[in-house]
Amino acid sequence: MDSYNVTVLKKRDTSKAAVLLQRTFKDNTLRSNYSAAYVIAKTRGNIPKDFDAFLEEYPVRPQVSPVLMNTLGNKWEVLHSLVSNCKCEDYAAYLLFESFCTHPREYSETPAGLSRLSARLLEISPDNRLADLCAGQSSFIRECRVLGYENDCTESEINAEHRVIAMMRADILGGKITVTSEDSLKLEGEYDKIFCHSPMGVKWKFFDPYCNHSASADWLFAGKCIELMADNGKAVCVFMNSTLWNQSDSKWREKFVSSGYIETIVALPTNLYSETSVSSSLVVFSKSNNSVNMIDATEIFTPVRRRNTLSDENVEEILGLLGKKCGNSRTVGYDEIAGNNYDLYPKSYTEEVKVEKDSVPFSELITRVTRGAQIKAGDLDSHFSESETDTRLLMLSDMNKGVISNDLTYLKGLDKRYDKYCATDGALVMTKNGFPVKTAIVSLEESQRYLVNGNLYIIEIDESKTDPFYLKAYLDSQQGQAQLRSILVGTAILNLPIEALKGLMIPMCSMTEQKRISEKYIKKQQEIIKLQEQLEKAEKELTEFFLVSE
Repeated sequence: MDSYNVTVLKKRDTSKAAVLLQRTFKDNTLRSNYSAAYVIAKTRGNIPKDFDAFLEEYPVRPQVSPVLMNTLGNKWEVLHSLVSNCKCEDYAAYLLFESFCTHPREYSETPAGLSRLSARLLEISPDNRLADLCAGQSSFIRECRVLGYENDCTESEINAEHRVIAMMRADILGGKITVTSEDSLKLEGEYDKIFCHSPMGVKWKFFDPYCNHSASADWLFAGKCIELMADNGKAVCVFMNSTLWNQSDSKWREKFVSSGYIETIVALPTNLYSETSVSSSLVVFSKSNNSVNMIDATEIFTPVRRRNTLSDENVEEILGLLGKKCGNSRTVGYDEIAGNNYDLYPKSYTEEVKVEKDSVPFSELITRVTRGAQIKAGDLDSHFSESETDTRLLMLSDMNKGVISNDLTYLKGLDKRYDKYCATDGALVMTKNGFPVKTAIVSLEESQRYLVNGNLYIIEIDESKTDPFYLKAYLDSQQGQAQLRSILVGTAILNLPIEALKGLMIPMCSMTEQKRISEKYIKKQQEIIKLQEQLEKAEKELTEFFLVSE
């Protein structure tokens, strides 16, 4: 069978073919639709008299024929009707470009624009051997064909349903495309260019002896890509953004950086997937690197309805940032990355923040930083006390205008294991998520303490080096908030990583000057509180003009 021109097929309107297929197959719709579209496309509309005749005349992969038999075996005659009402090219386009998703929470396939960007980053040449790990429904190789790459390719996919769709598509795409059920982590061989989009939205962790604890599967698949990659080869992997900065994967990041494997990282726009708004990045791997080109492409996209897409123009704009030194592209040496706790999120390096000359790392001014207690609401209820105790619960909602409420819940009977989650007098508490970052200073009697909720950080300050309110004043300032914003990660929920927080640069001055700034800050804060009380009183009075007097 002569191959279709995939670039031309992509431009075809498949709406008529989709309607005809949906009307024809009302049960088991998606499987039947794809099976019918495959047979029509494969035969170019010249449908044999029955299923057996089709198998005799057209070679079909062993895993595909049972699916065709189950969906079309007793409905073969409807294929003739479908062909008479729509062109075979429309069915071929439907098969190749309509997403197959049988579950509403299933991540069906890699977005087309993301696949095309990945293929261009790989710099594929005609003689390259390609591999696609966790291939899904062959969307990456399909987009390679759209770009004109006709290379031989090996695809691995363990999901049987997706693998059959990939096999059907491979037949229509033409060329030598091997689709295997081999676990991607067990694939063998050597390849020049590799793409991997490992499972997203799956709570899959593995115990890694190198890290000596659980680590994200993204890095495990990246390690497999390195194993399969030729000496002059290149790989592109899709990563969840959290794996580029979280503490649990820092050892993996250190390993890849120190081995010289990371070449480029592109932070992608959010909302590229139809099923989730999760944010991701592309990581380009090769060998013998000593720096990383960090590219922030989070604002480069084309909105289409409720989703963002990467158009051909967007892809070209992103590629144009490679190697450039500008606002959203910067080449960062491995030494700088190591000094930043191997944080690999591009925004951590492309967003410039002015640092004062006499500044010191936040870590030098504190004695401890930890996240508050993560206690289930049901467990917490049993510790509530009606009478006063020496322990009270501090939650995010108890912080307003930089001040902690006086009306906190009293607690009783706390286990010793919660002691480390308690803040004492003079401690700084800071919000863990969201922007702007909120802070407050704990002010307590000697015997009192606050059990701090898990949405807050507890930071104990070395008061021999800095005044707590001076530190708070800087963190609340425009400069301080700009620094904090630069280290926040995530898109749907912004998160403040502890290690990045420790590296925050704090401008220093004499203790006398610090005390002067602290006093001014406290005075201004008290003015705000007083004005807030007056405003609340006036607002209440506005609602009482028509109260009936007794």
